[in-house]
Order: sequence, then C-alpha cells, then structure tokens
Amino acid sequence: MTWRTETIDAALEEARALVRSDGADFELVEANEKAARIVLRLDVSNASCETGACVLPGEMLEPLVAEALGRHLAGEFELRIIDPRRG
Repeated sequence: MTWRTETIDAALEEARALVRSDGADFELVEANEKAARIVLRLDVSNASCETGACVLPGEMLEPLVAEALGRHLAGEFELRIIDPRRG
C-alpha cells in the first residue's frame, strides 16, 4: 500500500465534506502507513456550530469517515477520531 500526500489529501477532503456542512472540520493528527492507522481530530469550533450539537459524535462518524477514506487509501487501516466533546 502507498499513501502518497496527494492520496491522503484527497481522502481527507472527502472526509471533511461529511462534516463541513454542519460547521465542523477534521484535522489530520496521524497518517501512519506502516501501522495502517489514521487519527483525525474533529474540530467543532466553528461559530455556526458552537455547541457541537449539530455534528454526530466521533465514534458514530468513524464508519462513515472510514468508508470515505477507504475509497482513496488502499488496504485496511484503523481509524480513530478524537472528539473534543468527549469527557
């Protein structure tokens, strides 16, 4: 499997499209091809979504985001979404 920068950028852009309409975004924390792991941080700080209530919790977004990323990244990988709203 080869995760080129362009491939990761395209995958991340598709994942971001899932939450941007709700005023949120994703920040890439880690893309480790050898460990087959991707870590994203959910950003719900946009003023149009101050409470974050308009965005699904990170654990509920994970299957949707994994599917979007999987269209661009070959092979299986572990996805973790850090959701700052979780205590």
